[in-house]
Amino acid sequence: MHKMIIYYPRARVGNGGPTVAVWLWADALLQAGQSVTLIYDTDLTGAQPLQVLGVDLVACKHHGNGRWRRPTQLLGLIRCGDLVFVHSAYLAGNLAVARHANAVGAHVVFVPHGAYDHSARQRSAWLKRLWLLWEGRELERALAIHAFVETETPSIREVAPTASIVTVPTPIGIPGVQWRGGGGYLAWFGRYDIEHKGLDLLIEAYSRIPVAFRMPLRLRGRDSTHGRHAVQSLVDQAGLADWIEVGPPVEGDDKMTFLREADLFVMPSRWESFSIALLEVLALGVPSVVSSRMPIAEQLACEKACRVVDVEPQTLAAELSVVLQDIPSAFAGYDPRAFAARNLSTKSVGLRLVDQLAACMAARSARA
Repeated sequence: MHKMIIYYPRARVGNGGPTVAVWLWADALLQAGQSVTLIYDTDLTGAQPLQVLGVDLVACKHHGNGRWRRPTQLLGLIRCGDLVFVHSAYLAGNLAVARHANAVGAHVVFVPHGAYDHSARQRSAWLKRLWLLWEGRELERALAIHAFVETETPSIREVAPTASIVTVPTPIGIPGVQWRGGGGYLAWFGRYDIEHKGLDLLIEAYSRIPVAFRMPLRLRGRDSTHGRHAVQSLVDQAGLADWIEVGPPVEGDDKMTFLREADLFVMPSRWESFSIALLEVLALGVPSVVSSRMPIAEQLACEKACRVVDVEPQTLAAELSVVLQDIPSAFAGYDPRAFAARNLSTKSVGLRLVDQLAACMAARSARA
């Protein structure tokens, strides 16, 4: 296979979902026998515990601000025949890299992380429609767009009708430790983005659960579109301060303990790509109730990895009321850890992606 180049400016800072996914994919490609180079922004560096041994790191000078920030020194970094992965969407840097890659004869793969989902496009909708007039042209020229699950395809087709699409889930390693429960609480963790993550729906649903069925609900997250104070205000307005704890981010061993000891995990997102939080929960084997609006929801339900429910407050409250009365009985026959091992192992996922991209390149050569 050709040399794999991942362009992700923030690869050396932070540990948000897309950054974690980028490193998981770098590891998967390495385990699939590929040479991997990762290009990052020179000015965005720090201690990065996610870094994978064997990935060749290349610093690249950028200029501009925010979504307009783009690389200035690509000459010689990308060569004819390379496969170039650009992660996320609505970023000028991605389009600059894609145009340069096409100009030198490299192959571009866009990895939007769910950004083209129909629901996600409704936020700042008119700005995204304008941007996609520009980005859509590069999507159509790309070797492929990488979706994480098949159900993303219709939304991608709305922005890139003729593009090739490969479908491979983000991988996750199976840890040596696993869920044990017994902490006496229901858990959520992620970003404090009230609309995206459905935290308002969860809080309203919890207010509808009979007190006799409740257990403490512990939220752990980092500030995002909203912060802890905004979420705390929703909790206070609902009169649930005695039941819902709005806490700080959890990382490393603290996060592992938080998840392993939770009796139940809940993910009420209005929309989602392929949530790293959910992958971590599945790999540990935590019993979970997750939103039916996630692209992977149908597969999770069919393979009995999680209980899947619509997240409108009345429906979510009814589901949680049933589950909380007897969690072991509610999850009899469910095995999230086996699901993760069966579908998401790092090497097998990497090989599947390599095979699908090879097929795309063969098809492009045949057309030429």
